[in-house]
Amino acid sequence: GVRSWESALYGIVQNLRSDSEIIVSTMVDYYGMPPSWPGRIESSAAVLTVTERAGLIQNALLEDVSRRMDRNFDLARFIPYVMMHEFEAMLFSDCNAFARAIGRPEVFPELQVILDRFGAPEAINDRVHANFFG
Repeated sequence: GVRSWESALYGIVQNLRSDSEIIVSTMVDYYGMPPSWPGRIESSAAVLTVTERAGLIQNALLEDVSRRMDRNFDLARFIPYVMMHEFEAMLFSDCNAFARAIGRPEVFPELQVILDRFGAPEAINDRVHANFFG
């Protein structure tokens, strides 16, 4: 699950304050994000595109972090990212590249079969579809 915003914010701020050269980012699942995160409730209440929803939350996170830092805080040091699609979307966007990246190029055909069955990476959910790592 996703931690509370106060807990995540504490870690973000601590890291940013620990080193003036450090850059901090997030990769948070939109659908698992608790409503306490800045912008989350507003993003679901409004009629927005997927990109607009992510942008609304990312801007709210950046604003909250910048409020916790001093006036001289360089906003480029915090890069909030809200993942709007399931993790499977990233893995199956290029089955051949994914198979090579995990060092298992031979599983490419099986990955492609899964993608073809669902039609799009975002349509793949968390059910077990093939046991190609066993």
